[in-house]
Amino acid sequence: MTIDTSDKNIFPGYKPYADLTELNQHRDLLDTVGKAALERIARSYLDLLETSTTIYEVDGSYATALFSSGYCKLLDSASRELCNTSDNAEAIACGKWLCHESRWTNASKITIETGVPYDLRPCNGGLNIYAAPIKAFGRIVGSINCGYGQPPSDDKTINELSEKYNVDKAKLREMAQEYKERPEYIIEAIKRNILLSADLIGDIYERNKLASELSVKEEQLHTAFEFSTIGIAITSPEKGWVTVNEKICNMMGYTRQELSQMTWSEITHPDDLKSDVTQFNRVLAGEINGYSLDKRFIRKDGSVIFTTLWVNCKRKDDGNIKYCVALIQDITGRRKIEEEREQFHKFFNSSDDLMVIADPNGAFKSINPACMKVLGYSEEELLSKPFIDFVHLDDRQSTLDEMVRQIQRGYSLDFENRYICKNGSFRYLSWHASYIASEGITYATARDVTDFKMLEADLTKTNTERIWLEEQNKTILSTSIDGFLKVDPSGHLLYANEAFCNMTGYTQEELLQMGIQGLEASESPEEINSSLNKTMEAGGDRFETKHRCKDGRIIDVEVSVNYSKKDDLLFAFIRDITARKRMEDEINTINRNLQKRVEEEVAKNRVKDQLMYEQSRYLSMGELLMNISHHWRQPLCGVALSIQDIKDAYLYNELDAHYLEKNVKLAMSELKTLSGIIDTFRNFYVYDKGQKEFNIAAEINRATTLISEAAKEKRIVIDKELDEALTVRGYPTDFAHAILDVLTNAMDNFGKKDATGAIIKIRLFKEASKNIIKILDNGGGIPDDIINKVFDPYFTTKDKSRGTGMGLYTTKVTIEQKMAGTISATNIDGWCELRIEL
Repeated sequence: MTIDTSDKNIFPGYKPYADLTELNQHRDLLDTVGKAALERIARSYLDLLETSTTIYEVDGSYATALFSSGYCKLLDSASRELCNTSDNAEAIACGKWLCHESRWTNASKITIETGVPYDLRPCNGGLNIYAAPIKAFGRIVGSINCGYGQPPSDDKTINELSEKYNVDKAKLREMAQEYKERPEYIIEAIKRNILLSADLIGDIYERNKLASELSVKEEQLHTAFEFSTIGIAITSPEKGWVTVNEKICNMMGYTRQELSQMTWSEITHPDDLKSDVTQFNRVLAGEINGYSLDKRFIRKDGSVIFTTLWVNCKRKDDGNIKYCVALIQDITGRRKIEEEREQFHKFFNSSDDLMVIADPNGAFKSINPACMKVLGYSEEELLSKPFIDFVHLDDRQSTLDEMVRQIQRGYSLDFENRYICKNGSFRYLSWHASYIASEGITYATARDVTDFKMLEADLTKTNTERIWLEEQNKTILSTSIDGFLKVDPSGHLLYANEAFCNMTGYTQEELLQMGIQGLEASESPEEINSSLNKTMEAGGDRFETKHRCKDGRIIDVEVSVNYSKKDDLLFAFIRDITARKRMEDEINTINRNLQKRVEEEVAKNRVKDQLMYEQSRYLSMGELLMNISHHWRQPLCGVALSIQDIKDAYLYNELDAHYLEKNVKLAMSELKTLSGIIDTFRNFYVYDKGQKEFNIAAEINRATTLISEAAKEKRIVIDKELDEALTVRGYPTDFAHAILDVLTNAMDNFGKKDATGAIIKIRLFKEASKNIIKILDNGGGIPDDIINKVFDPYFTTKDKSRGTGMGLYTTKVTIEQKMAGTISATNIDGWCELRIEL
């Protein structure tokens, strides 16, 4: 409360109390309009009346309270003392603060409830109080009132007030007589001034609220602009950078000051400038308002970045461009991944060796053309069955054992087995494989060694057969793409075919002078001799090593060697695997890069999913509160009318025990209804702990109950035909939530159109062995181009502030996974039908 201390009517014994606005927790008017502004407005009429005035928040909190009349100060101070407490909050609530009761309960509260001005004659202290509602944005945000009239002077009234307020009669009479009565035309002018003041406060409230909201939106837009993961720029029609965010500066390597002095064409890659200028000229000509393309920019350090560019323009009323908005996304990393993937596929598809990507538990995931060429099957045939089905029956167990070892140690080297070809023959394959545990995938290459195996078998034949075969072998060896060597136990070369000469660059005469020691690049002479002895003891060996070429190159080779004890000679087949080794290294590098990219993208998607989940949860809470408000509105009005009726009966001396009992019963009935609504909503949001048999119609009715009031308000008719006897086993609350999501989506669709004649039909019936629920609405159906997407996660046609695209996706998960049913959407003659089968 504010007292004019310069007023002569500050009487002895007056006991001021603290500012009542300090109790204001609502603070809507107080913070939005401001205490100083409210007091200036109030004084504009209070100075003429010299009584008292109060401005309340909509919940009854004090926004302003001013007293200038000694009579008003005396009675207010006296009635405050009747509360017998030093706590102002307790005093306001006790009901004995008679002046507060007059100002709030008997005057301003009524204007807030009814929305119209109210003239209280008289108040508890014998004056009159004129109150008016304060409205803003079409709703009531507070109330303003002012006392007026001549204080009573007759002995009877003075005696009654003295006793009622516990004040001295003489002092009360003195204060009453000091007040100068105002003419009626002044009173009427003051009332009009109060109405104007209420309008003025409402206007100030609206203006300040809008300014505050605008400031918040500007801050949000600035934050989105600056912290966007995509470059954003405002450019002029002359191609200059007007405003850029930090992301563009980081992408281009320039400061904002540097960019502001440049045009975007200056840092565009020359090869991409023509296509960009062509599109921009179409925008300038008014043919299009925007475009997108992939283009390159040249950074300040001279490096090139690949980007995707989106450009849209804002036009003036005359059609000329006011400014353009450009979004730039750096896709350099994506392009690098694409190039790496392209290189991988090039190596994969062009190799003469068989290359596969496989699930070690059973199937090929990808194969190269060499697999189809060697085995004779189509790609579809090889991918359609477990790879063990193609392995020779005698080699299947050893193959399965090798797969177990491969998973344990992470690789397989020189593992041989036979694969059955489509024509019934078989081929010997020698496998090199790497198992990537983090991916659960095997990357493997295989070489067809059937011809080598046949030659090895021939070496065991009789001497006569061998002599006959030597001529045949000479022809084979001379035309073979693989090298062949004949070596004695000391390592001297006795024969080298043309393929090996071409491989190393030496002539046969040069090779016969060198020996194995001159070729070997990865072992010392002592190690070479030891390897020769071990090979002769074992009868053969297969390994990889490195050989020196005549021109100084070092090549990777794969060696398959057998020892003939009878001839005391070693026979070796040698293949140049330099290209394959390089390809394997590149594939491993690509795999590591791809794995890193996958992990980064998964991390980003997890953040987005969490944000979408939080947004979906807040929207669900909003819908819950909205439905509760619809159900509470009518009972609350009933309670308010009962209370108002009691008051009116009291004012007109019609209040007796019977009349009071009737209205109390009516109010209690409405309050019981409110309690029931709370129980309904609370039970609806208590989730099931397990499956149970439940009545389908009962859960549909439970869901429709929650939105019934909202449907009435939107003039939407809910038409139900339900077989009350049908039951199903599952989660009743989850099922009811799914039905509620479908109904809410249908009602939101009507919200975009004229709701006149809007109908939602719900049908429940038995069809064969299934329970069928059909939910139809005549809202015009779902566009054909999106009807197949409505159950996808994150897909929504609503504004982002009203939807996350998780509602119907959650419904689909509930029906199909928790209820073992199906859900589908179709358009039928302007109606949208969602069909659920359980």
